[in-house]
Amino acid sequence: MHSSSPPLNTNSKNKLTGTLSPEFGTAWQAIERIEVSRNAFVGPLPAEWAKMRRLKSLYANVNQLTGTLSPAFGEGWSSALQELGLDSNKFTGPLPPDWSKMSRLTRLSLS
Repeated sequence: MHSSSPPLNTNSKNKLTGTLSPEFGTAWQAIERIEVSRNAFVGPLPAEWAKMRRLKSLYANVNQLTGTLSPAFGEGWSSALQELGLDSNKFTGPLPPDWSKMSRLTRLSLS
């Protein structure tokens, strides 16, 4: 019997602040869903999060995230990620070509 990990869900307009910890990438390698939308997180989406190889969905919409999006996500999330919502942030630069490796991706929101 397979049990999936419970999601991290803070999508209740909590207004959590600060940066998203790079250490979560190593600590939460079994997590499948992260929902941190509608808070006040700042800084980059840590490249270390690519170590979350079982991640199926990540929603970090409506924050103040900045910087470029790491090419490491293309390889790290290639086998599992299905949904990625990063809209309403302040990212800059192009989408890395390595993101084309996310072959299971069915939903992408970057507006």
